[in-house]
Amino acid sequence: MNNDRYEQYQSNDLYSARHEKQDYNNDKKECITTEERPNDATLTIQREDAFAQALMSEQRDGWQTFVKTLIFILIDMTIFFIHWKIAKRTHVSKS
Repeated sequence: MNNDRYEQYQSNDLYSARHEKQDYNNDKKECITTEERPNDATLTIQREDAFAQALMSEQRDGWQTFVKTLIFILIDMTIFFIHWKIAKRTHVSKS
């Protein structure tokens, strides 16, 4: 999780600022907030739930990367050992 994403979950104000729904009026180039900010207790629950979900997402991404890397290493090792045996046979037959 990058620093900006982590920081948004550290306080209700940062979380609220990032998650307010906003409409942009194209003619006047101004932003109009379309939702009221929930009370602090509700906002804290939403923020903590979102943080837990973000952590689970990061963990899942990490495991996926680990498994992909492990598969890549296993395939490479298999190809390397096959190549090694072929090269060894070729070297022995030339001697």
